Amino acid sequence: MTCNSKRIRDFIIDNRNPKMEFWRDLKYVRKVEKILFDAKNYQNPIVYAEIASTIRYLHRNKALGNFIIIVSRRGVKDLEEFIEAYSDHDEIVLFLNGEDLIAMLNLKREGKSPTSLIDQKYHEFLGHK
Repeated sequence: MTCNSKRIRDFIIDNRNPKMEFWRDLKYVRKVEKILFDAKNYQNPIVYAEIASTIRYLHRNKALGNFIIIVSRRGVKDLEEFIEAYSDHDEIVLFLNGEDLIAMLNLKREGKSPTSLIDQKYHEFLGHK
């Protein structure tokens, strides 16, 4: 929760001393010191208006480096609209749905890195810019 008790962040992970190349690149290239995750357990795919205030938080905290991962059980409606809106401000907004989380758990179970799925989403986002 922020100091004014109005904005609740689901979780923020420190990106200090990252061991994996993907997280290192985020830290040193995009200046992502902290990784913001915001979870949305909505019945339907999320729409832009439902996360606009969350995205504005990126502008207030330089340590986030304009990078956020939104976890939404049902995914996102009109991904292209999101990509267009955020890439104009050099923001990276990745979306993980329930299937992605299961895939990441399976990767971990197989001895592979779940980060590979996030890395894939990151490059897909950049490819749409």
